[in-house]
Amino acid sequence: GSDAAIGGLAAEASARTRERARALISKHLDPAPEGLRRHLARRLDDEIFEKCPVEKDYRPCARRIVANLRRNSMLAAGYATGRVPPEWLVLAQSEALAPRLRQMQRRVLRVEAFKEAQQDVDTAEYKQKMWEVAKGTHLAPPAQFEEMP
Repeated sequence: GSDAAIGGLAAEASARTRERARALISKHLDPAPEGLRRHLARRLDDEIFEKCPVEKDYRPCARRIVANLRRNSMLAAGYATGRVPPEWLVLAQSEALAPRLRQMQRRVLRVEAFKEAQQDVDTAEYKQKMWEVAKGTHLAPPAQFEEMP
């Protein structure tokens, strides 16, 4: 396939692009044997291509999935062992594909933001002042030593 748009129609993802994506996917399914990694990479590539057949859509989709497999070893292991289907990897939002620690951090931030949104103005100002004191913001400069007679 050609990488250029022909007659106003966007070109499908090229065989070369898809082969590179398969190699990168396979690389992050490391604990699985080579033959299984190739098979799983082909299945995932087929799912990506089914959802994003056009080159300009295919590349970012494949890149996102490869990056998440690299960052999240539990996700890669889940796919390699058959617990995570390829359809889910392609259709899931990035937050669902993120490593567990990042998901927990986001959840904590959401809960904190929700709590802050529920506060009244006076409580919010009081807590802000408490944080400033705790962090040492706006402290007076230290007193100078006086000379002893």
